[in-house]
Amino acid sequence: MNLLGVVYIIIIVCNILCVIEGRKNNIITIVSAMFMVLFAAGIEYNGSVVGYDLRNYEILYENTTLISRFEFGFRLINELCKIIGLTFTQFHFVVVAGSLISIFCVARKMGANLNLIIVAYMIYFILPVSGQMKNLCAMAVLVHIFPTTNNQSKKANVKEFFVVCIAATIHVSFLLYLIFLLIHSSLLNSRRSTFYKSFFGIVSLMSLILIIFRQNVMMTSMFNAFISLLGTEVNTIYAPRYSTVTGFSPLASLMILTIAIVAIVYWRKRVFNEEVLLYLQIKDDSIYELEARNSFLTFDKSKGIFDILMLSAFFFPLVIVNATFYRLIRDVTLIAILHLGVNCYRDYICKRKRIMIVFFVFSICLGWFIFDVIIKGYFADFVDNFFVSTRMGFE
Repeated sequence: MNLLGVVYIIIIVCNILCVIEGRKNNIITIVSAMFMVLFAAGIEYNGSVVGYDLRNYEILYENTTLISRFEFGFRLINELCKIIGLTFTQFHFVVVAGSLISIFCVARKMGANLNLIIVAYMIYFILPVSGQMKNLCAMAVLVHIFPTTNNQSKKANVKEFFVVCIAATIHVSFLLYLIFLLIHSSLLNSRRSTFYKSFFGIVSLMSLILIIFRQNVMMTSMFNAFISLLGTEVNTIYAPRYSTVTGFSPLASLMILTIAIVAIVYWRKRVFNEEVLLYLQIKDDSIYELEARNSFLTFDKSKGIFDILMLSAFFFPLVIVNATFYRLIRDVTLIAILHLGVNCYRDYICKRKRIMIVFFVFSICLGWFIFDVIIKGYFADFVDNFFVSTRMGFE
């Protein structure tokens, strides 16, 4: 490991300690965030698995007509940067830096612990950030619906609908996230919680049976028929995705999503429960009064996050068709991580509970790393190239 790798590990450790100690250290946070952005934006394709998607994005940047007409939002971003005169390297830097700043702004608005978010990114999520540009741009848009999750006003519903649609113009698969608008459905009312739990249980069980008995072909045929109805261009885009089967790999997505659900349940029952809300309520200080009001809203929103995780079982059949669709679930677990950091730095949250939050986040990120790097056989390539494939954002 080179010097850059040593610095990378030190930054992870420092941020973990900040989370566990429950202290806000602006210097560590700012330096870590800047390092992470420069590191991710500086990664370039060097023939290894690290940044392997960047060569394809460079081809798209040079010839934007190759970008699907359904993803006109991403084409517009490419065209604007070309008009400005940016090289692909500069374009990549702008996209990565801008998207990460957008996500961090949402995390701050949610009241999340930025040190915890930095840890999550540097353990695993920096890998998709550095190479999967469409996914990153779309995610930077999508996250803006989550500070208002569980708000059942028509204004909030319309906002969420348009945010998802905008994200889909960058990456068309994000249209599938429209299912999350179901959490505001008046048809469910008081039975909403039971519906989500039943939905998750039934879909997970059916998916598990299909995986164990290797009935991937059944889901492939159904997916093929559905995609064919959407037209030739969509069929061309997704045909490679259902041309192969996935074996037992969907089990990883199921397990990691389950960990995220357990983590949110723990957060609601142990970290930030009714006792904490009552504690804030009885404080005489006006600061605590304001915090109590905001905390009730946060606690209510966490129910929306829980519902979204449950509804994400909808993506399991797609992962059975092709493992590439695991990204839909992966991005949802990132939203869960953003929420797990909310208020965990407060003095009324004990160190043991903060350690548990770090443990959950570490488990989610390690799970994706094992699936995305080790199981796929890229670990040796990763070790040899991860810390030497970045310019740290400079020429």
